[in-house]
Amino acid sequence: MKSQTSLVLLLLAATGAGAAQRLEELPPATLEQGAPSPSTAPQGSSQLRPGEARFDRVGRATLTEGEGVFALSGELAAGSFAEVTALDSGKTILVQVRGQGDGLIALSGSAAAQLGVAGSAPVRVRRVTVTPQDSALLSGGQAAPTRADAPQALLVGLRRMLAEQAPVPAPARPAPPRVVKAPPAKPQPARPEPAKAQPLPARGQPAPAKPTGAARGLMVQVAALSNAQRARSLASQLGGTVRSAGNIHRVQLGPFADRAAAERARADAAKRGYGDARILSNP
Repeated sequence: MKSQTSLVLLLLAATGAGAAQRLEELPPATLEQGAPSPSTAPQGSSQLRPGEARFDRVGRATLTEGEGVFALSGELAAGSFAEVTALDSGKTILVQVRGQGDGLIALSGSAAAQLGVAGSAPVRVRRVTVTPQDSALLSGGQAAPTRADAPQALLVGLRRMLAEQAPVPAPARPAPPRVVKAPPAKPQPARPEPAKAQPLPARGQPAPAKPTGAARGLMVQVAALSNAQRARSLASQLGGTVRSAGNIHRVQLGPFADRAAAERARADAAKRGYGDARILSNP
């Protein structure tokens, strides 16, 4: 109890001064009277191996996909073991870092369930040395026995450290491609078809109505872009062609023999997100 109280007092003093952003800057706790020295202390603790740097951070844990109890980390090497403490509850578990991830730590669904957190949760992460039994369980994706809960006095100092950290800016999202709308196309006059000789109606019967003729050579214009490469990529996705005029590259579908086929193609383009698609006469 004396060593734990010393650690709490040192942690609160460091956070009150606003100088501690990393927990490894704190001096080690004083051993209790008659406690074993670090060289004889049991394994399965934060005792470091020779040449291994101390790692003790506060931050936020995210979630990652995969089966079993494991974690990914952008700061800890694959194969290392870590002790993760939930700053909301003090619950503490062991995980093995399986590979590279983003940020401080990303927990698998099973690890997050064992820790009792969901989504972006405030945590403390310490690199530790585990027992051979815990190593065998974690390497197989199984849960190791949970550690003792962190005391509330320690959690208060850890939460204060997390609050003093500068927020990490979110990565900038790429700007969407700029779509340049083409000016409305001038309607093309329909080409007259040669008149076909019609048989004379029988005496007393009305003359048949003249055929109007179906629209032919119709195109569906999906978009007009200023970037030729994007226009070709879009045409390849839709199975269309690109007609370029200066800096304007029109993505078109067709030609279609009748208006019904052209309407179906235009409706399909609208379902794909191109609601400005329209039907044009093929010159």
